[in-house]
Amino acid sequence: MAGRPGQTDDQERLHAEESDWPYASLLIFGFFGTGTPQGKRLAWRTTALMAVFAVSAVGLSDGFRRPFPDVLWLLGLPGSAVGVGWAYGTYLGSLDELSRAIQLRAFAFAYGAAMALVATSVTIVLAAGLRVAPMSLLALPVLAEACRGLALVYLARQYR
Repeated sequence: MAGRPGQTDDQERLHAEESDWPYASLLIFGFFGTGTPQGKRLAWRTTALMAVFAVSAVGLSDGFRRPFPDVLWLLGLPGSAVGVGWAYGTYLGSLDELSRAIQLRAFAFAYGAAMALVATSVTIVLAAGLRVAPMSLLALPVLAEACRGLALVYLARQYR
C-alpha cells in the first residue's frame, strides 16, 4: 500500500477505516448512505412514505378540495408514520451490531428530544393561551429528526 511516509500498513488501514462513516448522510438523511442495497431501499421507502404523509397533510388542510373521501386522507397520516417505522425496522435488522447500536442510541436521543420539544411547546401554548394551527405541529417531528441526525454524527464520531 502506498501511504504516508513512516506509516505502516495497519496504521494506513486504520486511517482508511476512520473515514468510512458517511457523516453527511447521517446528518441529513439519518442513515448510513445509499451505497448499500439496504440504504437504497430505505431511501426509496421513506421518500415514498413521506410523500404520502405530505399529500395527506395537505389534503386535510382547510380550503383544499378533496377528490377522495376524508377517511383516506386521515389514514394516510398514521399509515405513513407506521410505514416509516416498518422501513427503519427492516433497515436496522440488516445492519451490523455497531451500526445498529449507533442507530438505536440516536433514536433514543431523538425520542427524548421529541418529548422535551412537545412538553415545552404544550407548556408555552397553555401558559400563553395561544391558538396553534394544526399544521405547525409538523415542525416537532422535523426538529426531533434533526436531533437524531446530530446524535448519529456525534455517536459515529465516537467510534472512529
